[in-house]
Amino acid sequence: MRVAAIDPGLGGAIALLGPGPQDVLVWDMPVLTLTRNGKARRQVDYVQLHDVLLGFPVCDWAVIEQVGAMPHDGSVQAFAFGKATGIAVGVMSAALKCPLEEVPPSVWKRVMRITAGAGKDASRARATALFPTQARQWPLKKHDGRAEAALLAAYQRQVLVREGWEG
Repeated sequence: MRVAAIDPGLGGAIALLGPGPQDVLVWDMPVLTLTRNGKARRQVDYVQLHDVLLGFPVCDWAVIEQVGAMPHDGSVQAFAFGKATGIAVGVMSAALKCPLEEVPPSVWKRVMRITAGAGKDASRARATALFPTQARQWPLKKHDGRAEAALLAAYQRQVLVREGWEG
């Protein structure tokens, strides 16, 4: 079974898991910089995201982290993050043409045994424990999005197997 996953946001990533238990590939979220009102602004590169997803082999299921604004986010930042996530959902749905699930981080992290409030290193450590042959894909702290995308895909595969999905 092949599961695609997105950890949305500028520091996020895309993962493709399967069909083998250690088969996981990750890509950093494609980002571009635009100048608006004289300021450089980064945003998800939706065209490149679409191209990455179109390059995937057949996908049985897709999952994206269901996110919301954080209390410390300003309204502009929260709106931009929500917009980026919504477009990622649309691009993923259009490119992969497979069922798509949105899962809150508290749910998938609990199932994947990442303690609430744990730092990003916890995600990298757990991904390394699950995919020891793939740890080279998230060697640095800044690669936490890669590890989280891989874990999100592993979570979704675990749920599908538990529910008896045959894909």
